Amino acid sequence: MKKLLILTLAFLLPPGFVPMERETTPLALTQQVWKQTASSFYSSTMNGVDWPAIGKSYEEKVQTVPTAAEALPLINQMLAKLNSSHTRLLANDDPAYYQLLDIFRGRSLWPSIKKRFKEVSYSGIGIFTKNIDGRLFVSGVIDGGPAQKGGLLVGDELLHVDGFDFHPYESFAHKAGKELTLHVRSSKDKLRTIYITPEIIKPYEFFKASIFKSARLVEIDGQEVGYVRIWCYAHSEYHQELVNLLSKGLLRQAKALVLDLRGGWGGADPAFLSLFSKRIPNVQLKFRNGKKRRLLNKEQLSPEFTWSRPVCLLVDETTRSGKEVFAYAFKEYGIGPVVGTPTAGAVVGGTAYFMKDDYLLYLAIADLTCDGKRLEGNPIQPDVLLHHTLPYSAGADPQLECAVALMARSIVSTKKKRSKK
Repeated sequence: MKKLLILTLAFLLPPGFVPMERETTPLALTQQVWKQTASSFYSSTMNGVDWPAIGKSYEEKVQTVPTAAEALPLINQMLAKLNSSHTRLLANDDPAYYQLLDIFRGRSLWPSIKKRFKEVSYSGIGIFTKNIDGRLFVSGVIDGGPAQKGGLLVGDELLHVDGFDFHPYESFAHKAGKELTLHVRSSKDKLRTIYITPEIIKPYEFFKASIFKSARLVEIDGQEVGYVRIWCYAHSEYHQELVNLLSKGLLRQAKALVLDLRGGWGGADPAFLSLFSKRIPNVQLKFRNGKKRRLLNKEQLSPEFTWSRPVCLLVDETTRSGKEVFAYAFKEYGIGPVVGTPTAGAVVGGTAYFMKDDYLLYLAIADLTCDGKRLEGNPIQPDVLLHHTLPYSAGADPQLECAVALMARSIVSTKKKRSKK
């Protein structure tokens, strides 16, 4: 099978992109990333590692490769020495690059983003992927996106697009609206052909729309259980979509709820929990200079609607950041059971910096405690532990099935309690 041809930089750039700098060297990029990290990383001790020695070592390593793109894995190896989440370098040939940019919509980085983009967008199909032993598998299919419409399933191994090796970004660059032939392996001995049409994805709008499109009622044993998935929880508008679904939308008639926080991005403000609980965790950010700030959107503390019916949370190892604060609160305050596998244990405050050639440095700049407890490196353990094997799972979701069944039983239990009163 043909290898994906090396495309020119101009061809790969998304619509509306305004390049700021070009043609940095591997050494210059490495030094810039090292310096920014040295001055801005949340731990002044650099988490106990010898950062100058690590920097010197990787300066030597990157000089063995000819381009900044080829230095990217080495630079991320360097950053990984800090043993911190929210810390990596991204290039603009990665969907995560654009998704992360839109997470910072309206925040301090936004003016710099607008200088580079007329709009933040890329051509894609709306999936998350996971590399397992050198093979790329679909780990998430975003609701309402081209991949879901085309029939791509979680667990499919991604092989080729129009005869070229699959790449999450390059396979779809400048091909929005054009039907493509995608070959996948759905089992070890079964190949499948899917016809899929990528579209221009504007992450902010795409993630918001996916909340509404994920919502459904599941009937089990005569009980209606509501289900909704939040792929990204980084904006209050996303939370409002959830409130609308529960208060006046499709899920208003549900007698119980499964809230799915697996996959995607975190960002949930602790105040969003006021939808389910009167008690809100005390989440404190501690910066490099010792200053502290409570993370709390006070406007969300007096919700127009609260959910008082049974609710459970779906999590796994891809549940991270602010979503993990939700998992903590659900367990600690008894809001509802947590189902799945342990969360990522990736809970610090992060921001982003543009580097040379518009590389994006995602960096942890604040440590975080939740009710005085540090969640970074300490995954939240589910109440109901249920593992799920990803490769060739054909879209099966035993964790969701378990959560729905659990909520159906909760409805029956609630009815019995009320009848006894």
